Amino acid sequence: MRDRHLVVGLLRAETRKLFTLATVVIFVVFVAVLWQDANHLTDFAEGQAPVAIAVRNDLHRSVHEACGPGLDRTAEPCRLARLDAHDNRFFAPNGLALGQIAMSLRTLPGLMTFVAHQLATGFGWLMLALLAALHITRERSAGTLGLSVLRSGRGRYLVGKVISLFGSAIAGLTGASLVLFALRPTFTRTVRVPEGDQRLGALVHAPMRTLPPDPEWSSWAGTGRAVLCGLLIVIAICVLFALAAAVLRHPATTVVVLGGFVVGLFAVAEWGHRSTWVPLRAISAFLGIDDPPFGLADARFWDGSIPPPTIYEVAPRVPVPVASSAGWVVAWAVASILAAQAFRRRPIV
Repeated sequence: MRDRHLVVGLLRAETRKLFTLATVVIFVVFVAVLWQDANHLTDFAEGQAPVAIAVRNDLHRSVHEACGPGLDRTAEPCRLARLDAHDNRFFAPNGLALGQIAMSLRTLPGLMTFVAHQLATGFGWLMLALLAALHITRERSAGTLGLSVLRSGRGRYLVGKVISLFGSAIAGLTGASLVLFALRPTFTRTVRVPEGDQRLGALVHAPMRTLPPDPEWSSWAGTGRAVLCGLLIVIAICVLFALAAAVLRHPATTVVVLGGFVVGLFAVAEWGHRSTWVPLRAISAFLGIDDPPFGLADARFWDGSIPPPTIYEVAPRVPVPVASSAGWVVAWAVASILAAQAFRRRPIV
């Protein structure tokens, strides 16, 4: 019973320590960046989806006029029309998929999926790194680290820090989703596409229909899977970052090391073109964000080779590097164990 009260008291104390001005600033920055990304996504979808459908209609009409019954299908006009249609075959599917996802951001499940993807990838990792540095190293700077460890013990102290950091991530996901849901009028758009076979030139006066939300993004079942997968990644990051911050101790050093780790992974994948060396592709497959339409911004500072390079192409199907991914899991476990052991052996002062 005494141990139970001790653990409950420890968690309450850690929760109180999280409510600081710095934490509020981190949350505001997180929400502001998500709002900006959602705004860009919906704005792009509103403009591209109707054009994509109208272009597809034009291409179908061109092929019919050049290759229809009674016409020579081997002639140059027919060949060029079919080649043009082939080169643009992904434009309409990409536009429709992006438009439906944009419409999903008008729903709370869609916004929670969007936030979960951001939290479980590069930008969310940077926010967690900053939060871990401020939350865990603050006690040493304030001179209260020894008292906290004496009251709870080193093992419970580390567990409390991990749980409180993970709890702040859950609170951030929930809070950001609710704030964005309240701010929907400032960034959502109604995505409409032409009905029938309207041409691009007649798009302004064409009868339009509103796209439905994406069934996966806008359903609670789909959101539950996205949030669960995202939180599994987040808990792994919270364990590593909390233990690293406890060992590094200094706020600036912790921010540089943890932030540098995240930026380094991104740099290897994006600028070094070595995405198979880092775990980003495996995490993307686990989160279900490895096959996005062009224009979907639900993962900042991530593997730039995952989305299609243009709206006229589909996402490349690159297999997950099994050996590399397994190596990163082992490296995470070893780094976490070594950090925990280092904290338990190191003098508090």
